[in-house]
Order: sequence, then C-alpha cells, then structure tokens
Amino acid sequence: MPPRDAPFVGTLVGSEYRGTMPKIVRHQLRAKQVEKLAAPGVYQDGGGLQLRVRDTGAKFWVLRLTAKGKRRDKGLGSFPDVSLEEARARADAVRRAIKSGVSMPVTKAEVGITLKEAFDTCWKSKRQTLTNAKHRQQWESTMATYVFPKIGHMSVADIRAGEIVDVLRPIWATKPETARRILQRLEFVFRAAIRREWRERASPTIGVREELGSMRKVAKHFRSMSYQDVPAFLALLRKLPPTPARLCLQFVVLTACRSAEARFAVWTEIMGGQWVIPAERTKMRRQHIVPLSDAARDLLELARNLPRPTGCHLIFPGSITCNPLSDMVSLRDLAFAEVTTVHGFRSSFRTWCAEVAKCRPEVAEAALAHAIKDKVEAAYRRAEYLEERRALMGKWGRFLNGHSHPRAHRRISSGTLTAPAS
Repeated sequence: MPPRDAPFVGTLVGSEYRGTMPKIVRHQLRAKQVEKLAAPGVYQDGGGLQLRVRDTGAKFWVLRLTAKGKRRDKGLGSFPDVSLEEARARADAVRRAIKSGVSMPVTKAEVGITLKEAFDTCWKSKRQTLTNAKHRQQWESTMATYVFPKIGHMSVADIRAGEIVDVLRPIWATKPETARRILQRLEFVFRAAIRREWRERASPTIGVREELGSMRKVAKHFRSMSYQDVPAFLALLRKLPPTPARLCLQFVVLTACRSAEARFAVWTEIMGGQWVIPAERTKMRRQHIVPLSDAARDLLELARNLPRPTGCHLIFPGSITCNPLSDMVSLRDLAFAEVTTVHGFRSSFRTWCAEVAKCRPEVAEAALAHAIKDKVEAAYRRAEYLEERRALMGKWGRFLNGHSHPRAHRRISSGTLTAPAS
C-alpha cells in the first residue's frame, strides 16, 4: 500500500472524482539542477509537475491535470520565489483539493504560454528571414486583426481545430488569400510550439482546409503598362523636375529590377558599368548583376548631381535624413497608381523580351532574377548569361529612349496619359 499522502490522479466526472492510487512519484529534478537550468523548454519532475523555462530565462512551475476529461495547467508560482520543495508541496495540495471535490478555477496566469506569447517569441527569429518590410507588416497586422482578438489569450497547448475554423470561416470565401496566409502563419506558430514543448497535441491546423472546403483562388497580377506605352511614359517623366523618387522610378524601368532593390541601392554597388545587388537584398537570396545601359548610366550621373544629405550613401535618398524612399511614392506623385504598379514594369519588360527582342526565355528570366522552378534544372543551370543580358539591356534602354510606339503618342495627345503640374 502506498503511503496515505501519495498523490491521487484521476478524472473528475460530474461532481464525482474517480481515480486510482498510483505508484509513488519518482521525482526527477534536483534543487541545484533547477538553479542552473537556462535552456528554454519544459522539464518534468514527475506526477505532472513541470518546470517551464522561457526564452527570457524566466522559470515557473506548472502542474498538469486532467479534469472533466479536459487537460489543464495549474500555475504554482515562479522560481526562485517558489523552490522545488515548495512546488512539490503545492502540487500535492492541489491534487488533494481536487480529490475532495474543490473547484480549481483557471486564471489567465495559469494558462501557460498563450497563442499570442508563442507568436511573439517565434516571430522574433522569423522576422529576420523576411527582407520585405511589407510582408513583415502583413504578418503582424493579420494576426492582430483576425486571430488575437478571438484566441490570442488561449493556451497554445489547448487550442483545437474547431477554434481555428471559427477564426477563418468568416473570411474563407470573402478574403481567400488573407485566410490562406493566416492559416500558414498559424501552422508556423503551432509547429514551433510543438518543437519547444509548449504543446503536446498535433497541430490544430491539420484538417482545417478540408473542414472549410475548397478555396477558389483567383490569380491576381500586378497592374502593368503595355510595353508600347512605357517609352512615352518615361518621356513624360523626364519633362518633370528631377527628384530622387522620379529618378528611382526611371532606374527601376531601365533595369527591370524590383522596387526595393533600387530604393535601397548604394553607390558602392555600382562598379564597372554594372550594378551588383548583394544577395541579402534580393528575393532569391542570390547576388544579382545588372548590366547598365547607357541610359541607366546617364541617369545615375544625374542622380549623383542632385543635392543630398551629407554622408548619405543611398543613390536615391527619400528625405533629408537619408531614409529610403517608400514604395509607390513616384507613381502617387505622378497620379499613375491606378494605371500601373512599380512591379508591373517588370511585366512590361518581359513581354517586350518575347515580342520585340525575341531573346531566349532563359536570358529574359535571368535578367529578371527569377528562380528556376524545376529544382533539377536549377541545380545544373547556373549560367548568368551576362554578355547576352548586357546586349539585351542596351537594346531595352535604346527602345525606351527613342522607339516610342505611335499608339503611346496618341494616348498622350488624347489626354489618357498626361503630366501633372510640376
């Protein structure tokens, strides 16, 4: 027979507590060990008593119980305010109280790691992998808008699939892309919670797609301008007083680069008639070399002669304090935001490559720094086609400088494209 004060473990059914007397708990932790533990995780002492160590180094005691068929965590205090010996005594007292039928309400402090706390902790490392500021903002705003108000306060250990479904159902059909991304972000949080031993169950995101039904995904493309209209657009832009924003937009068009690559460009990246974009600032995390046409080099000389903040290395500074330009600032400045997007000029360039330049597709894709979707092909094809791209970008620059399509001139004269007041 076990001693009279042995912990009683069982399940509360209605008002009756049914359970069995287990073997004597074999404690696993030692006082000196508890003092030295620093690595984040969950450390078992036995009988449901756990020491949880957070990333911050904070340590707290939790007793894991099962009542009314539902598992819950009862907080017993933090270490060192509550020693190992006292935590064991409190755990025994809780078990006896439950055995005698005393209700043990769960307070917020006893929930353990909440979903929001789990996200905040994991997000610190995840955000470092996202170079696009807009994507980082979307991660935070979608969770704050759709997830945290409903389940952010709940324990990450106890959230079930039904609660995820309740979060996503209102937007599953009306905002499918947002819903899809939120589900991906929740999958990330729960996988991390399982790895960190904050959760023992499988991820509650499993099966959610099947429950909510198929999602009709409509492909959304960036608004773009016909390549025939781009030379006339640039001619219009050059008639306006030069500013960093207007020159940056021209540079984006001339180089077919991504907006952020140009907005954060510095003078040391320009070398030998080429623009060398470092790997950490490209979408594919791979250094990208852009051969500069005569038109692009002339534009850089114009940018170099503009007034700029002292010691500022940005080619296109966005303010007197040398902050980078914000995306789309040039198009808003020109009232063209409803006609095209900055990214859309890459589409204009790609169409021109196929219809006018008639270059090889792999050369055009290399000029755009696109990833090769076929992994096997990507492993073997590592050529940059630099000389072919040099000729291609020169041809693109000459097209933009002097080969404007007649239709574009008609659009300008008819008022479809008009320069705003400077």
